[in-house]
Amino acid sequence: MLACACLLSVGSHYSSYVLGPIKRSLGTSESGFAALISSFELLNTISPLVSGFLVPKYGAAVCGLFATGAVLLGQLIVCFAEGRDGGAAGNIPGMVFGLLIFGAGTSPLAVVQETIILQNNSASSRFVARSVAAGLVLGKTGSFAAGFTSERLYSISPRLPFLTASSLALFSFSACVMYAVLERSTPTHAPSSIKADLHSHHRSLRLSALAGFGIPFWYYIAVCALAGTWYTTQHLSSHILQAVYGISESQASATASLILATPIFLYPLIGYAVDKRPHLLERIWLAVPCLTASSYLTLLLLAPVVPPSLALLPAALGIGCGPLLLVLVVPRIVKRHQAPTALGAHKSLEMSGAIIFQTFAGALLSLGHRRGDVPEDEQDEDASGALTLLAVGALVQVAVVAKWWHSIRQRTAETAAGEGAVTAARLSLEGVVSDLEDIGDEARRGLLSDASPVSRAHFDGLDADGETEEMSWKKARDLAWGRRALFLAGGTVVFSWLCFVGNLLM
Repeated sequence: MLACACLLSVGSHYSSYVLGPIKRSLGTSESGFAALISSFELLNTISPLVSGFLVPKYGAAVCGLFATGAVLLGQLIVCFAEGRDGGAAGNIPGMVFGLLIFGAGTSPLAVVQETIILQNNSASSRFVARSVAAGLVLGKTGSFAAGFTSERLYSISPRLPFLTASSLALFSFSACVMYAVLERSTPTHAPSSIKADLHSHHRSLRLSALAGFGIPFWYYIAVCALAGTWYTTQHLSSHILQAVYGISESQASATASLILATPIFLYPLIGYAVDKRPHLLERIWLAVPCLTASSYLTLLLLAPVVPPSLALLPAALGIGCGPLLLVLVVPRIVKRHQAPTALGAHKSLEMSGAIIFQTFAGALLSLGHRRGDVPEDEQDEDASGALTLLAVGALVQVAVVAKWWHSIRQRTAETAAGEGAVTAARLSLEGVVSDLEDIGDEARRGLLSDASPVSRAHFDGLDADGETEEMSWKKARDLAWGRRALFLAGGTVVFSWLCFVGNLLM
């Protein structure tokens, strides 16, 4: 079943990164290309959150079939909308329509895949990170293949990249059908822990329940929104390298594919390291935005002396491990049955941020063209505005990540103190000895373990009768904070839709 789950996203990942390397060949304007990219990200601002509520109710197999079916149908429409002679400028509405349907399935598919992996690992599993890495690495391999081959396939036939994407989407749909067949036979053979998860369908949550997920969760959502810079970099890196260094489209796409290649190697390494030493997760997280910011600043200030591949390498390392880290941290901040909803919320805000950054970056890239023809020696100025925007986004993400992990440590300390004061009388001598033996032995506690301090202490917490007045006040404060954050998150999604409409009108 895990093998089928690993294959679900191959088609969607390949299809998502076909357009970037052939941007100039398509013959669209900056706003037209932004509309194409935003069109398959638009529904991803809502559909992942919806799927996060539907997966616990109807099951991963049913939702996965709808998601992979939407990906396949959307790619077939895009394939037929692309003209035989190349160029999308004459049929942008047709491609936008196909990409809208395609986008309706991509992020829900990611939620389904990640949920399957988490559900098929027990709470004490020491292989959670490696399982997630295996599930994501095949998709990232497809992304790298798209970035490396789409320009070459387009030179053979304008429709060939889209035919390849449709074929891989059909392969992923077939893998989902296979998973659905296997899942039907699982309850009679699976261990009791997995049975419990499979029969925990119908335990759905309301949207308002997100407000009670805790302050660390909402800092996590802010990090996800700022991760929109990652997607913008992936889609525009080829064009930015052409503008900054004046190299050809084929050279730029080959160099830009470095961003899509690094996850293939980083995911297994990080998965193994985090399973062995869970405390490394915080340190790696702090390194991600620092690495991406250093690439943007290098391209802005040191491009004349730093070659393209070296300038892009830090961003490739940071962006290469970011999506995996976004999934691995979820079990630390929410309860097990809340994971699909949390994954859906993170995908929704991630795509909203991607649309917003893509829109403004595209507008900044097109400023020079609106003045008329831009001389060759001034092409680097066209990309400077977009690079500045991305650098600012990465630096803000550094600050938010630091505050996020500070809130996790603070919450752990607060709940540990309150829990110790109320539950000390309920601890047996055997339990105390067992706890002392487990101190410092992180390798024996999986990421999904109930010993995870934030999820256990904050969400399971104390009995209602045993809560102190201070603990009740803190929970009420966190709930009010969460409601405000939920309102801001909704505003971000609405603003991303306005950005998409602006791209179409421009």
